[in-house]
Amino acid sequence: MGVMRELKPDSVKILGAKLPVDFLDGMEDCGYWDGEAFRIGVSSEIPPESQKITLLHEVIHVMDEFLHLKLSHGAVYTLSQAIFALMRENPSVVHWVRSTDD
Repeated sequence: MGVMRELKPDSVKILGAKLPVDFLDGMEDCGYWDGEAFRIGVSSEIPPESQKITLLHEVIHVMDEFLHLKLSHGAVYTLSQAIFALMRENPSVVHWVRSTDD
């Protein structure tokens, strides 16, 4: 029996807005947030872990724009790295946050 691979997301819901996520070949950068087209793009040519961090990075850019936080690019980079580490190193916390309090 082989290892099941998780599918890459084709969209992400951020503050009520469902945004398409495209994994693309031939990109100059690792990722982008297009605020006019309301799309996120991630390079399919970078390693899988980098794709995940890049998606988090672009999601933070979206939140920054939607909430008018005016974060520097350095702050977005640092937050994406820190959130990725938090999620990776604390799966029980992620599970608990995702659970419903029924």
